[in-house]
Order: sequence, then C-alpha cells, then structure tokens
Amino acid sequence: MENGLRINNEIADLIIKLCFSINELKKSLQPNNKEVLQFFTTYENIKNKMDEVLQAISARGMSKKIKETKAFVKNYLSIYSLLPTDFEKRDQTITTLDVIFNELSELDKLISNQL
Repeated sequence: MENGLRINNEIADLIIKLCFSINELKKSLQPNNKEVLQFFTTYENIKNKMDEVLQAISARGMSKKIKETKAFVKNYLSIYSLLPTDFEKRDQTITTLDVIFNELSELDKLISNQL
C-alpha cells in the first residue's frame, strides 16, 4: 500500500513539474517580435497535448497519450534545432523542450510500471 502511495506521489510531483515546465516554455516563447510570434503556437499545442494526458481515464490511456506527447515534443525539438542560433530565445526553448521530454519519459516509466 505504501509503495502505491509513494508511486502516486511521484506521479503527482512529475505532473506538477511538467505544468511548471510548460509554463516556462510559454515564457520562452512570449512574442517580443514577429519571429517569435509565429512559434508561440508551440506552447499552445504542447499544453493541449498535456491536457489530453490529464484527461485520460485509465493508466493505459494515459501512457498512450504520454507517448504521443513525447513524439510531439521530439518533433518540436527537431524543428527548433534547425533554426539559426541567433533566433531569439532558441536555446532557452530547446532546453525547456528537452526538460519537458525528459519529464514525460519519467512519467511514462512510472505509469507503465503500474500496468
């Protein structure tokens, strides 16, 4: 029983970290100029994917949504790595996306262990 409670607490902590990381992504993509404005949808898309994860009604469904969200974040990482290095907040955005990807991987591992 205590092991299940510990795992649930770890899952809850990771979800909270993910929410903070996604908010950090929002800050890194705040439109200061036209270049950043066109990429602000990155935050909205990842936030919507995370909402889908949280709306899953089973551990199996949550695991599936986490895998989809990880693939989504990985695609954005690929896109941002192709941008010129002088692109505003590029490095900060890549770092934040990498943190989100790692947190999703950790969450997926915890959820999958309960299946």
